[in-house]
Amino acid sequence: MKIETKLVGVTFEPAKTNFKKLKLGQKLTLVPYVFEKEGCKTDKYAVKVMNGEEMCGHIASPLNKTFHKKEFNSVKVSEVMYIDQEYEEIPVGSDNMDVEVVKKGKNFNTEGRGEVCSVKIEAEIVDVLPQEKPIKKKSYNEDIEVDFYPIAHQYWYKGKQLQSVTRFIKPMFSEFNAKAISERCATSWEMKAKDIEDMWSANADASASFGTGLHAFMENYERYGERALPKMPILKDIVTSFPWDNNTYEVEVLITDIKNNLCGLVDRLQIGLAKARVEDYKFNYGSEDVKTAYKCSKYPDLPKTKITKYQVQMSVYAKMLENTGHDVDDYVTAHVWDGEWHHHKLERLKDIF
Repeated sequence: MKIETKLVGVTFEPAKTNFKKLKLGQKLTLVPYVFEKEGCKTDKYAVKVMNGEEMCGHIASPLNKTFHKKEFNSVKVSEVMYIDQEYEEIPVGSDNMDVEVVKKGKNFNTEGRGEVCSVKIEAEIVDVLPQEKPIKKKSYNEDIEVDFYPIAHQYWYKGKQLQSVTRFIKPMFSEFNAKAISERCATSWEMKAKDIEDMWSANADASASFGTGLHAFMENYERYGERALPKMPILKDIVTSFPWDNNTYEVEVLITDIKNNLCGLVDRLQIGLAKARVEDYKFNYGSEDVKTAYKCSKYPDLPKTKITKYQVQMSVYAKMLENTGHDVDDYVTAHVWDGEWHHHKLERLKDIF
């Protein structure tokens, strides 16, 4: 499995000088250590990134905990971003014979123009087989069986862990830095930062469990009909208010793309069409809210909403099907429940990988 992340701590020396020397594809090493400095908070999970003997930056929290306890086959520079200043000559004077050079703007690029402003690294984790009995699962789109480890929630094929689609798209979106944001909220909320983090974590777990349960109710109803409806009225209403139709679907479909080391579960695959269409259920609030945090680095011009993340995720599933010889529709569909159902037909991102 591979993890990509941006170097942080590069505004301080010696990293400020050293990270600007890095080149695309350059091999690096990771050094876990305990950061202790008078007047600063101790970090038991600090990880510095080294280019030979030169320290080039650190791994950001909370990802540093993952890097701190894992072994890696390789670590390399995966992206170098440059910034160059653009200037413009403006005629001045009564006869416009002189010119004044003014700053016009800054341009970001990966072609080496200007000065290095950010660097991403990619680390390949050493796969460690879970110590539990696997369950054999058949791939929908490839003639193979994979090993599923339910406690670890990992899929393996021929001794190698397959990367989940969720993990694959994670680097395309910024991470929520709960630690930093909770510290900013602490004073105005009159709460301890740690309590805010714990509250957010508990809410996230509860929301995930709620979503998992509702996915199961939807799948059950699609498979077994009326007898599978939940008895609790609010849950029953969520299921029955969905616009069910008579088209043919597969549900909870395990798809793989072994060549690209990917696997994932598609909530709903419409197969009654000339081409298969990927569909997904989402149970959350504010899916159409515009926030900078929702910006997709691969598709920066797409709306800064959760809908874009759904579109990216489903496009990966569709590409996996296409890569393995299946005809796939040009659209994907997100079914979002936030108190009522909303349905988003989205253009498939064909160049997702």
